[in-house]
Amino acid sequence: NARCEVYRKACAYGNDFYGNPSPKQAACLEHREDCALTDSDAIEPSSDEKEAACRRHDSDKEEACLELVEAPWYCQNTTNVQPCNWQDDSSLLGQNLYQLPLLPVDQDFPFACAAGLLGSADPKEQSSSSCAGRCPAGSQCPTEATYEALPCDAGHVCPEGTSVPLPCPAGSYSNATDLAAPEACTLCDEGHACTTGSVAPTPCSPGSNASGLGNARCELCAQGYYQSEAGQAACVRCAAGKFCPSGSTRELDAQCSPGTYANVTDADGDPECLECPAGSSC
Repeated sequence: NARCEVYRKACAYGNDFYGNPSPKQAACLEHREDCALTDSDAIEPSSDEKEAACRRHDSDKEEACLELVEAPWYCQNTTNVQPCNWQDDSSLLGQNLYQLPLLPVDQDFPFACAAGLLGSADPKEQSSSSCAGRCPAGSQCPTEATYEALPCDAGHVCPEGTSVPLPCPAGSYSNATDLAAPEACTLCDEGHACTTGSVAPTPCSPGSNASGLGNARCELCAQGYYQSEAGQAACVRCAAGKFCPSGSTRELDAQCSPGTYANVTDADGDPECLECPAGSSC
């Protein structure tokens, strides 16, 4: 993309005796950008033509240009090759246009707006590779030529310009489809765990717990504790005379025979009795 402007010949008024630009040369150089925005073929455009050229500048240059409308500009003749068809439509001057290269073109047109950008049917938004701008926050534009933003995925967030939604961080969740930042995800509830990209909290299974908010995983009940229910924030201390290996879902009677011991349970929740190591007593 490039700004449509008038290509003019170089300033050729020369320098003075000391090698500095002559007054005409200095004025011509100073107003090169101003002359590039007038369609007048006069070396000295009228005040109205100069004012129209000034108003085609960006706002930061417009005011300074308007202050010099009455000063001489010394605009040079136009060149044979011009970058845009301003001769037929002067409203193009100062506008950003896509300019075809002055070479054979082997590409198909039009170009699709990139993923993460929002397309449009408005000609004003089809003249730039920026299209209608980045995909709105809370939405996704997953493919090329997306002209209607899609809702963000549940369990994910979509900052501005999203083509691939980002998952909610571990320890949080969301079933909403319009989140724009990870901070908008909800912290996981007590007694639950939330892996990356969760849409709902997962209750801790019996024999485990999760205390506080924002847990990414549940912890097994420590040896000497148990938990028989799902979704709990704490484990229960084993009663006196009972046996509770790590991860216990219930209190157990001592079932291991003399010379054996247990600190874990098998798949049924019963103690897995192991032989006492040499040099130890059980």
